[in-house]
Amino acid sequence: MSGLFNLFLNNLSPILLIAGSGYVLGKRFQINPRTFSQVLFYFFSPCLVFNSLSKSQLSDSDFLSLVGFAVAVVFLVGLLAWSIGSALRLERHLLAAVMITSMFDNAGNLGLPVTFFAFGDAALARASLIFVIYSSLTNTVGVVIA
Repeated sequence: MSGLFNLFLNNLSPILLIAGSGYVLGKRFQINPRTFSQVLFYFFSPCLVFNSLSKSQLSDSDFLSLVGFAVAVVFLVGLLAWSIGSALRLERHLLAAVMITSMFDNAGNLGLPVTFFAFGDAALARASLIFVIYSSLTNTVGVVIA
């Protein structure tokens, strides 16, 4: 029973405290949620990723294998989406939309905290690296496809 209490105290209570604080602040002060989401997206997520990567103990081979895996997944999914879209004779703009939505996910803002909660610091470092790779590919290859 003590283990369950520690799990709640260390992992779930911070999440509930933050969510509850957001609810109370939103009701009391009529705060615009878009402002908070922008602060999270442009400030706190990059801080989390930077902190995680700077403290990580990833070896060079782990780093290279994660980069290679992430890039290969994005391009293989893109090739599959392009093949299926071409076989279905989709219009060019629709094919581009299918490729972009298939190749790139938006898992950083929710995915990183969930990864940390489920698997700890070691997994967060790997997930942060994959998030950076996906974000970089989204903002380069995704723009070219669009």
